[in-house]
Amino acid sequence: MHEFIEDVTKPDDKILSPEAMEKLKEKKIQTKIDNEKYLRSHLELKCMLNLFVKDILMNKPTNVCDFTADYFTNETLCLKVEEKLNKDLFH
Repeated sequence: MHEFIEDVTKPDDKILSPEAMEKLKEKKIQTKIDNEKYLRSHLELKCMLNLFVKDILMNKPTNVCDFTADYFTNETLCLKVEEKLNKDLFH
């Protein structure tokens, strides 16, 4: 299955022209830059991911997919993130 995913995500240089390949490469680089800027400007996302990693390491769930789905759909997640951000900012 890994090979299939790899094949689907790689552009086919037989289909795309060299110019199109270059534009695609530039678009991918710009998207990575934009994503990094977005993540850096939203501290709540960094906090949320830090809390998630901490919880997953502490709980060691047998089903990581279910744990992740439950974690990010939990109604108290926003409150946990706000509390953590406030604690970090004021202490």
